Amino acid sequence: MGTLLDVTSSLLTQEALQLSEERYRIVTECSLAGVYLVQDDLFRYVNPMFAQIFGYRREEIMDRLSPADLVYPEDRAMVINNITRRLVGEVGFLQYSFRGLRQDSSVIHVEVLGRRGEYQGRPAVIGTLMDITARRRAEEAIQAHRALLKTIFSATPD
Repeated sequence: MGTLLDVTSSLLTQEALQLSEERYRIVTECSLAGVYLVQDDLFRYVNPMFAQIFGYRREEIMDRLSPADLVYPEDRAMVINNITRRLVGEVGFLQYSFRGLRQDSSVIHVEVLGRRGEYQGRPAVIGTLMDITARRRAEEAIQAHRALLKTIFSATPD
């Protein structure tokens, strides 16, 4: 009788694990945000949206590219510092934006929400990333328009 209970328990555990994996896959693979995991200065995992944001296929990024490879040169030091701060436990969570580089060398603006985690028993950085290029361009256009209006109205005699 004990063997039957063991087999039943094992099957239920396996079914629960498969359900959990399916939920995880749906959430990450279908996400509108890029999802990433960085360990040992390499992307160990990226979801399809992350790859799409940067113009790559997933297999071109995972275990091949470093976060620095996808960051505009002037922003690299900040991004590397933020990753290091999370890995060493100085901060657990960070939200910030930087300029990214797509595979075609075009510049995009991205916002990151990331935290320290563990992967295979070792420190890693896990997070999400959104392409905010359109929002950033709209903000810049509004600022330029305000500056123009300020110039026009300050030059107008009373």
